[in-house]
Amino acid sequence: MGAGMKTNRNRKLCALMALSRVVVLFACAQAAFSQTVIENPDKPLSKNAGRTIGLKEVLKITDESGEFFFKYPRIAAEGPDGSIYVMDNEQILGFEKDGRFIRNYFKKGQGPGEMTYAIGPFATSEGLCVQASSPEKLVWFDPSGKLLREHPIRQKERISVRLLDIKGDLYLFSGSEFPRFEKAGEQYVDAVQSLLTWKGGDDPPKKFSTFSTPVYLYGSGSGGGGMMSLAPFLTVPWRSASIVVVHTPEYLLKISDMDAGAIVKTISRKYQRIETPPPTPEDKKPRLIINGKEIMAPRQKYLNDISKVIAQGDRIWVVTSTKDPKKGTLIDVFDDAGKYIDAFYLNIPAPVYAIYGANLYAAEKNPDETYVVKKYAIEWKD
Repeated sequence: MGAGMKTNRNRKLCALMALSRVVVLFACAQAAFSQTVIENPDKPLSKNAGRTIGLKEVLKITDESGEFFFKYPRIAAEGPDGSIYVMDNEQILGFEKDGRFIRNYFKKGQGPGEMTYAIGPFATSEGLCVQASSPEKLVWFDPSGKLLREHPIRQKERISVRLLDIKGDLYLFSGSEFPRFEKAGEQYVDAVQSLLTWKGGDDPPKKFSTFSTPVYLYGSGSGGGGMMSLAPFLTVPWRSASIVVVHTPEYLLKISDMDAGAIVKTISRKYQRIETPPPTPEDKKPRLIINGKEIMAPRQKYLNDISKVIAQGDRIWVVTSTKDPKKGTLIDVFDDAGKYIDAFYLNIPAPVYAIYGANLYAAEKNPDETYVVKKYAIEWKD
């Protein structure tokens, strides 16, 4: 064999060996970020599952003092010091942990510290971070209400983002993309949902995980229209770098890892789906009015299996569609390995509520149509 032929063969062997190393490294990388699937039975491990957990009222906030006025309150955040923040119509109301009113952080306008619409606040030890729109920005206030700084959010896509968490100088968002109308009339399509991170500056938030949710579109024929979601898109930060995601009508949790930039775990359990009850007068009202045409929400056979997800330390609480008229709503509990370990009933007092640790906050309507915000202690028992 000539020297030239030996050289060519050696080059080919070296190339093949290099390629094999690349394949092995790629396979190892795939294995490192492979997705673990945990399929649980319909019964949890706890022998005491199905018990009822009580609530004890510990605080009530009313607007009787005249310092503020509740219009349509919803709990937005609990601060590290126990302070309470309530979103309302053009209001971000702050309260001390004992319920004393601090101030309204909302100031309408488009200047520094002003906003046309507030999506929601996030309370930290530094102060309050409010996501505002028109223009889209993050606004930081200190505890006294003084403007600290602003970060304009510049988007290059048809995507709306919502602040989920703040980890040092890193912001975590969920994002929803509005589908494009391909034709007039009704359409059933998948909308793209995403998780994004951002460090401020001129660059837009960067996607690291994407999902899809079914939506109902109605196009006007002139490029406009409206959309109704047929499944939830729930995103909850959990532990140091994980986000729990729900994006289907069926019982399915996905754990997205920020560092891996991938779905690392899928959790499900056998679940008896709940049929959608007969429509109420409110359900019969049109959800969209397009060019004078009233569009009703598509009737679904079943309720969405999961209505809310709550991070509780190394546990995940899943608020299900199962309800008992005496016990309340069934909440499932999963451990950090994805095992279905427990379930209990909680008689949630109002449709607008939030749970932080051992506290439940609810915006409740009085018989005279006024609102009150209450704080309950969850009386946990094993």
